Amino acid sequence: MQMSPDHRTLGPLARKAAKRAGMVASLALVLAAGLANPAIAAPQNPTAPETTATVHTDDKCRPGNHHNPHYGATPADRDTGECKDPTGPVGSKGDKGNPAPCYEIDAHQGQHEYEVRGLVSNGITYAGIRDLRPSRNPADDDLRWTDLSGLSGYPTTRSEGVPCGVSVNEDTNGNNDLRGRDDFTDLKIDIVTTKGRVFEIICEVSHSGDELATVTCPHPDLPRSEDAWKELNRPQKDADNDE
Repeated sequence: MQMSPDHRTLGPLARKAAKRAGMVASLALVLAAGLANPAIAAPQNPTAPETTATVHTDDKCRPGNHHNPHYGATPADRDTGECKDPTGPVGSKGDKGNPAPCYEIDAHQGQHEYEVRGLVSNGITYAGIRDLRPSRNPADDDLRWTDLSGLSGYPTTRSEGVPCGVSVNEDTNGNNDLRGRDDFTDLKIDIVTTKGRVFEIICEVSHSGDELATVTCPHPDLPRSEDAWKELNRPQKDADNDE
């Protein structure tokens, strides 16, 4: 006579324990079979998700393209190479700006009584003088300036250009002013503009008596009907003063 377990003779608690033991044994068998044969554990045809990402294989600059050697780990390390965006159209040419300001100074001292200056600063021309005689002016150590840009004939138009260079010229040997007087000297100040045009003004330096040396522009003996500034003939390319 074969005997078989009869759960009917067991109480409720005993039957529940036996049922749990059977479930644990069945799960252990399934896990053991899966480890022995992975193909059994994984489904052969997994269900594809409803939404999938589309990879553009023709875009060489996408991070997912492992065949792009120019793609670095970070943007700072990335050599864009052929991944650069196309060059945009060339913009329109901007307006021409104003010329840069010019600054220049020139000086002359032909004797121990005074010294003169010519200065161009941002398009304005100045004449400067300083008396060097301690007996006549012991307190004077400053240059005294006179603005010459408001005198007639001064270059102000676009075609004339902006004054950009300056020079001073003075002859201090003997009686050399326009009237041949002592203690008076003729001073010439020349400027050149950004257009290459040259202008000149003749001034008078007075250094007589006990007064401070002064410079007067234009020279008092010049006709008042004429412009104070006169344009000189400009230099030409390949010019030769012997011709």
